[in-house]
Amino acid sequence: MGAAHTRPPADLGGAAARDESREEAREAALPVPFDLQEGVERANILGTNLFLLDVATARASDALAERIGPLAQRVGHYLALMGDDDDGRPDGSVEVLFFSDDEVPRLEYRVRVGGSRRAPEVRIENPPGVVHEPLMTLLNARWLALDAVPRTNQVVNTVLMPQRNGQIIVYVLAATSQPNVAVLGRHYRVEVAEDGAEIMRVKALSKEELELPTRDGSGQRLAALTITEGDVDHPTETHVFASRLANVPIYVTTGRGRWKVRATGIDYLGPR
Repeated sequence: MGAAHTRPPADLGGAAARDESREEAREAALPVPFDLQEGVERANILGTNLFLLDVATARASDALAERIGPLAQRVGHYLALMGDDDDGRPDGSVEVLFFSDDEVPRLEYRVRVGGSRRAPEVRIENPPGVVHEPLMTLLNARWLALDAVPRTNQVVNTVLMPQRNGQIIVYVLAATSQPNVAVLGRHYRVEVAEDGAEIMRVKALSKEELELPTRDGSGQRLAALTITEGDVDHPTETHVFASRLANVPIYVTTGRGRWKVRATGIDYLGPR
């Protein structure tokens, strides 16, 4: 699978490198410029969804590995989908589907995470199921997206969003298995045609491979990270995703000002 989902830090202990309470007092949030409000809200929602789906996939992968052993030897592809109840309504869960690595993939495992379930629920498909639509279209979109982004030394994970404006949105997100590291790039958003057969657009959401430690040289937890993204107007969904996954605020300087990204949302701090 190649998945190496970054785990959120287990604790928030340790002295901060910056006094965040004084920073907040001095840098109170300002109203977001009107023309950026919609984009900021969308980035916050998408980033939160990326976080939820990625963490659910990590939990599902761990639960399945405990059941069948190392996944690299048994699983080729995966999709994480929002779960629903018996009436087809979203129930707050995520269902992660795991497929074989055959030329014609088969659905081998289902793992339901979250919702009313206390622990991931692993279901083995015996015999493995034939992949029908719309899953085959989503798998094709995932394959195309992975082939469309440049190869790097970083491990990547994929997250698919529901179809929007007649397209399938596939995020290809850099990841690390190292603790206490925030991965800020390179991340990509890939827009695939609704039928899963053609790449429409590849958008780099970060300019370079960027992994920042969340602890200083003495092992103390940093209060915040900083990054400059001069070619965007406001923080993107992957800034929100990285902040939530690493559990650390990120100060982002963009072409339109300074921002603070954290679990509760995106704050505008004013012009550059």
